[in-house]
Amino acid sequence: MKLLEHFKELSLHPKNAEELKGLILQLAVQGKLTANWREENPDVEPASALLERIEVERQKLIAEKKIKKEKDLPPWEYDDQPFDLPQGWAVERINKIALLKAGGDVPKERFSKEKTEKYNVPIYANGEKNKGLYGFTDKPVVNEVSLTVSGRGTIGYTVLREEPFFPIVRLIVITPISKLVEIKFLKLIIQSADFKNTGTSIPQLTVPMVKKKCIVTLPPLEEQKAIVEVVNTLLAEVEQLESLTKERIQLKESFVVSALNRLTEAENTQEEWNFLQQHFSSFFTEKKNIKSLRETILQLAVQGKLTESWRANNHNIEPASELLKRIEAEKQQLIAEKKIKKEKPLSQIGEDYIPFKIPKSWSWCHLNCLGVIGSSSRVHKKDWQSDGVPFYRAREIVKLSKFGTVDNDLFISEDLFEQHKKNGIVPLENDIMLTGVGTIGIPYVVKSGDRFYFKDASVLIFKNCFNLYSDYLNLFFSTPYWIEEIHKESMGTTVHTLTISRAKAVPTIFPPLEEQKAIVEKVSSLMALCDELEQQIETSQTQIKQLMQSCLQEVFEHESN
Repeated sequence: MKLLEHFKELSLHPKNAEELKGLILQLAVQGKLTANWREENPDVEPASALLERIEVERQKLIAEKKIKKEKDLPPWEYDDQPFDLPQGWAVERINKIALLKAGGDVPKERFSKEKTEKYNVPIYANGEKNKGLYGFTDKPVVNEVSLTVSGRGTIGYTVLREEPFFPIVRLIVITPISKLVEIKFLKLIIQSADFKNTGTSIPQLTVPMVKKKCIVTLPPLEEQKAIVEVVNTLLAEVEQLESLTKERIQLKESFVVSALNRLTEAENTQEEWNFLQQHFSSFFTEKKNIKSLRETILQLAVQGKLTESWRANNHNIEPASELLKRIEAEKQQLIAEKKIKKEKPLSQIGEDYIPFKIPKSWSWCHLNCLGVIGSSSRVHKKDWQSDGVPFYRAREIVKLSKFGTVDNDLFISEDLFEQHKKNGIVPLENDIMLTGVGTIGIPYVVKSGDRFYFKDASVLIFKNCFNLYSDYLNLFFSTPYWIEEIHKESMGTTVHTLTISRAKAVPTIFPPLEEQKAIVEKVSSLMALCDELEQQIETSQTQIKQLMQSCLQEVFEHESN
């Protein structure tokens, strides 16, 4: 059987745990876990004989008026079985082998929230909270070892109760009529039953529903006990492996966090990177860890730690400060020509602010030193239409950034677009759009052929007036540093916002132009490595999923033994 053959491998994936538990129950009630047991025990009393003896006991209880005679449901037809019964098994409705009754109300004068000398009988309600314990009373309603089944909330949640208790409303109590039915096996039957579709607007389970839906596949008594033992062993192993897997994942995450922190803080980044690479296959097996690796790569990039070797081989490059001087001169020329507006100068970035060191040839500057930051002219909702020039909000920019395409349903007219174009604020190639509300600061570099307008305040635009290297700027706008910086003034607000004034003032890390290109190239190669690691994870997950589906198919194709 595939499930048992690959049991440990499947158990190592946390998402499979609940599905595995369900499969174990299905296999148990189909007799597929005890095929070897039946070969070794061929001469046990068949279940058909058990049912005859149970019926005698049931009729005796009715005659003694200990239980009420019920209206019989239609007999279960063997042709309706979803699988072939093993040799010696029988099938019967649950009300033929067990008593079912609903819980009731406990009188207020006999109720206590806490256990006392007088009120020491547990009261159970439906649901898993506190294992169903609701309070205490002075007199039990159920004295026999019984099962309780939740009728509301987590419907079908089943617990074995071995002490006298008081069941309250929406709890169903099931007690075997005879000791010829092992109650722990009956619990497996109920747990494997499908109670999902109750036919009511609010999911609930009633005694009549259980009687109708719960069909017992009954093995010989000794096999019932054998099944319970096998199931308990397998479920315990699933839970143990699940626990170990969670611990292993946590240890991996702790290692990854520690290693990535060392990487960002190390003086010798290359040495730490070499160490980390040795453990890729062992520790970067979760997508969450790959995400952390990508973020660390971006952070290292803007700290200059990915291009240390490049700088060692390129001594005579122009420092960023010289490029910034030329940009400022060009900016003043555009102001003089009234092509852009003069802005109020920002205070210098002080040493006490700078969060980390950067290479000597790099510079810190406010973002507005590198371009013009603004938003669109107001477009009123009445101007929206179903065709024309695409009109993007923050949500569309996020999709463009993530997928490169977007299904847009808002447009403005060609005439209105041309009118705004005269004002010089339409997006042009290599300009960068930034989301201004919700998920703020997400960048999208305008491509050649892009033709769209955008919603004021919802989206900002970085006008790349000085033809800077947009790929580096796009990389910078994706770093953890940028994300943390733009959220500082949004903390505690209902909706995160990135204003024009805030964007202008963000301290920006600016390397020499040639090194910007080297950074982008290095990051691209490392992101390709991350892509490969993610693909390996997806391939592994796909294989496990296919294996699980194969096990499911084996169970539910109704194979006979």
